[in-house]
Amino acid sequence: MNVLRTFTISILFVILLLTAPATLAQERYDNQNRHPYIIYGNDPALQDNIVMMVDDNVYEANIRYWFNLFEANDIKATFFPHTVYMLEQDAQLWRDIVAAGHEIGYFTRRHEHGFTREEFMADFLLFREELRMILDDPTYEIRYAKPACWYWEHPWFEWLEDAHELYGVMGVRVNILGPSPSLNYMQGVFNDQIDGGTIMSLIPFPDQMEWLAANLAGIMDLRTPSGEPYSITSLSIALAD
Repeated sequence: MNVLRTFTISILFVILLLTAPATLAQERYDNQNRHPYIIYGNDPALQDNIVMMVDDNVYEANIRYWFNLFEANDIKATFFPHTVYMLEQDAQLWRDIVAAGHEIGYFTRRHEHGFTREEFMADFLLFREELRMILDDPTYEIRYAKPACWYWEHPWFEWLEDAHELYGVMGVRVNILGPSPSLNYMQGVFNDQIDGGTIMSLIPFPDQMEWLAANLAGIMDLRTPSGEPYSITSLSIALAD
């Protein structure tokens, strides 16, 4: 019995060791314990802006729809696509997106995680090479990155430190991911400068497209704590505001 108990405890300990790195990586950094190379939504520089982000790009038509919707409403966004899909899509669409003042961040080539530090760097460099080819811009620089599936693992943080030192890349944490329960909820998150913030991220899937179309006017009517309307824009423009 003691042998079995010891064996069971040993197995549980091994499982804990295997899972601890990802858990620690997620718990170590938050709105209070900030990673120096991550931008948080409650950064005072963002307080008058709603940062619009678009994750994934499986369907070209959906990206085109949101691009047109943003342009019609004078909204700029930070897109986080995967080049494995971009390579199969109309390159001119992505060139038009960038030319219109939107920007593109790194989200891995294939929406993957579980890489080593070195594998993340290799994936990033190939992503950048493919992106520059698609945009026909050999000097396009990637400013921001998010981990695929929001898997905050130690190798990703290690890669981020390398990417920041070498290329100036900053990570990003989002405050509202996907459709919000209500506009009042969004207002509360945006105005909460302790645990909230103004970075939102949507995926161009039909349900989220319908939600944004139905709620965009209401989002544009939300007010900052000082009573002014928010500016809905990309991360770079918000930081420069």
